[in-house]
Amino acid sequence: MLVVKRVVSDERGGVLVLVLLALPVLVLVMSLVLDVGNWLEHKRHLQVQADAAAFAGGDAFTAACSNTAVKDTAKGYSGAFSPTLAGVDNSQVGGTPYSRMHMQINSRTYFNQSSPVDATVNTADPCQASMIDVKLTESDVPWFFKLAGVPHINAHARVEIRQETTAKGALPVAVQELNPKSARAIFIDEANPSTVLASVPLTKAGTANGLQLWDNATAPVRVPISVARVGVRIVVSGSSSTTCGDPLVACYDLTGANGLLFVQGYDGSTSGARPHPPVVRDVALVPSGSAPCADRDFVDGSATCTAKVSANIDFGTGTTNPTSSLGASVTAKANGTTIAGGLSFNTTSHRWESGSFSIAAGAGAVPITLDWAETATGTITGYGTCATNKNPCHDTFGTVQRIFSATSSASGQVALAAVCDSAGLVCDKDSFARGTSQSLVVRIGLSGNLADAQSAGDPTHILRLADPQQNQALDCGGANLRDQLANGCTNTYTVNTGQACSGSIPGPPYPCVATAQGFKTGQMNGLTTRLFSSNQTCSLAPNNWASFPNLPPGDPRVIQVFLTPFGAYTGNGSGQLPVSGFASFYVTNFDGDPCDSANPGPQKGEIWGHFIKYISSLNDGSGGTTTCDMSSLGTCVAMLTE
Repeated sequence: MLVVKRVVSDERGGVLVLVLLALPVLVLVMSLVLDVGNWLEHKRHLQVQADAAAFAGGDAFTAACSNTAVKDTAKGYSGAFSPTLAGVDNSQVGGTPYSRMHMQINSRTYFNQSSPVDATVNTADPCQASMIDVKLTESDVPWFFKLAGVPHINAHARVEIRQETTAKGALPVAVQELNPKSARAIFIDEANPSTVLASVPLTKAGTANGLQLWDNATAPVRVPISVARVGVRIVVSGSSSTTCGDPLVACYDLTGANGLLFVQGYDGSTSGARPHPPVVRDVALVPSGSAPCADRDFVDGSATCTAKVSANIDFGTGTTNPTSSLGASVTAKANGTTIAGGLSFNTTSHRWESGSFSIAAGAGAVPITLDWAETATGTITGYGTCATNKNPCHDTFGTVQRIFSATSSASGQVALAAVCDSAGLVCDKDSFARGTSQSLVVRIGLSGNLADAQSAGDPTHILRLADPQQNQALDCGGANLRDQLANGCTNTYTVNTGQACSGSIPGPPYPCVATAQGFKTGQMNGLTTRLFSSNQTCSLAPNNWASFPNLPPGDPRVIQVFLTPFGAYTGNGSGQLPVSGFASFYVTNFDGDPCDSANPGPQKGEIWGHFIKYISSLNDGSGGTTTCDMSSLGTCVAMLTE
């Protein structure tokens, strides 16, 4: 029995020894489990803090962007700073002290770490970078991870401000914009318009007098002057294509077979002395008279202007007046109408000049033709014997020059056009001797450029939903126009990248939007419902325009409208329009507004307000792929991208 007891005692002792030996291991395992759980909880919450900081910072982006406001708002939600900084407490779990929390904004690396390196971040301040990139670090993590060489926890989030390219809920209103993607000047033989003499792309060259300038000053084009009438066709495109007939491509002169500008190619070698007929050299239209045209090639067409013809004609008499020795005379027609008084020989300039005549506003192309006659007795080859007052030799030089008075149907939004030489950009270069080759620059100016308001005192812009000539109403999904004004479009739309707006249109999202049929003045009360509800409660949408640019977040008077390329919108109430973008518009008054009694107020179907740079809220269904351009028209959207 004693032996048995001793054996049992020994067995119990062995178990006790095993338990004593395993206990530290169990404690270590339990500590590891607790540390892993604690680490995972801290890791998850740190990511929540990073997301919250990025979201809050992104929401603080405004048109009048403040780097301080964006950074401080993000810091307040990061949990890395005392709540006294921004009045928000989003501290780390477990009572982690702020001294262990670290935040980096738009940094390539995390706090106190040389790697990993984030090469995708823009390290400029948020407003300049159009992004807020948040990197959070919690240092002094549980000791198991510290022993394993992981002394910290990291979390990352990024919100970028992008140009809105996809949207849902915009209002059924189209606004024609001026934001071409490309442009080109094409020199053609007007006698054979399919013959291209030269072609050159135009690039943006800044603005002047409210016009958007395009030219090829950095790359002048060599043009062979091989024909008598050189036309310059202007192509402006909402895509990368500059092929006439492609979607979003406008070619000017739209209504004619010739160019928007004219270059004369004259005979610079043949003698005009008898027995040869006279030879016309360079011809120019010179601003003259009571309302001189601003240019001799192209005028904006807003008002009638006056000019005169000045022509160098070789009758073979040198600087001597040929009217007495040859009985020479010259007459001119502008657009088929004879210019009164004909042309007289100027004994100082030795040129033939007309009196002032009018170029009508919006006349389009106004060709100038010259006719000549010689009455002194003598023979001219091809014309026989000339006889005083009985059988004068006479003929026409044909079209020798042209001026263009802009009209929307023919020249679109081109408000300035000129041919210049490459040396010093001296313009009005419109006559050259045939057989030469000229290095030329074409400059155009486009008008009607929409722009975001810069102050509360900026002029009001008017959207028209009931004008027979400028109806901007759309049909973008919803029961009717009233419903779409109240609730926004039910269809989702995206920027058109060259898709044709006919036949079967792919989507959603759709790159084209339908125009509305008719003029729905009776449905404007949809906008009343949108802003003030069916009860017309004015306090729901107070007019805060006087406080611009400090508009309150979520102001219901900020609406989105569609942008369409210039030339695409005809206002005829039929068809599909390409969507070129979206813009934000602040409504200050509208037809039927029950909360504004402005006098005089909007007319039937009108919405008054201002375009503004606006950044849509996060997660509102919008999307974009390119960085927001704060200097151009268009809505931007804050997007969580990482």
